[in-house]
Amino acid sequence: MKRFVQILAIFAVLFCSSNISYAANFYPIPSTSDNDWIDMAFDESTIRYGDRYINKNEPLDKTKITCWIKLTYSQEAANDFARTSEDDRFRNLDYILLLVTFSFFDYTSTIHSSVFYDHYGKVFFRDDVKQTNEILPNSRMNIIYEAILRYQTKFPNVLLSHAQGN
Repeated sequence: MKRFVQILAIFAVLFCSSNISYAANFYPIPSTSDNDWIDMAFDESTIRYGDRYINKNEPLDKTKITCWIKLTYSQEAANDFARTSEDDRFRNLDYILLLVTFSFFDYTSTIHSSVFYDHYGKVFFRDDVKQTNEILPNSRMNIIYEAILRYQTKFPNVLLSHAQGN
């Protein structure tokens, strides 16, 4: 019985450590406001040139960057979201993951997917309707866009490597 428990413990450690190796690596985006209710970050492991994350056969396009963005909500922000959307499910909102492509050429952001998580890490809402919007000055999306541009300037080879599937 003791041997069985030891083997079970080894498998548990291996199982847990294998999940860690595939975890997202979120790069924080500083807010411009001292009382912002939403923390922002983008996933360094998915950031890449082009939108080949969406369209695998597309040619490489260095005028676009695609990545997953994480917006973590305080309880006040979740309550505000629920009130403005008139949907009480959003009172339990913990964070949203957005798959976004930024276009330098036309200064737009295209959201491909929005996944809403509650405080228990469960998905309670998902929207896969593609939506393209102009990036407005002083908006939250503009703050994210500028942070991604700074990252791209520092680490262009990371984006290229991810775009090429490495």
